[in-house]
Amino acid sequence: MKNNARASKLIYAMFFLSGISGLIYETVWLRMLSRILGNTVYATSVILAAFMAGLAIGSFVLGKYPGPRKTV
Repeated sequence: MKNNARASKLIYAMFFLSGISGLIYETVWLRMLSRILGNTVYATSVILAAFMAGLAIGSFVLGKYPGPRKTV
């Protein structure tokens, strides 16, 4: 039982760090694109579109390989 609690804390920490790194990358890209595009609305739209495209491509590629399922 103690190993399960430790593993879940590790997974939560990894999700937290992943989310923070994503927000940092988003902020950096927004600042870089606002210099190029000049308007932050367009820069934000490009970043949002790239993020959603990455989610869609990742879901498409990795969705073909589901993990093992337990039968009920």
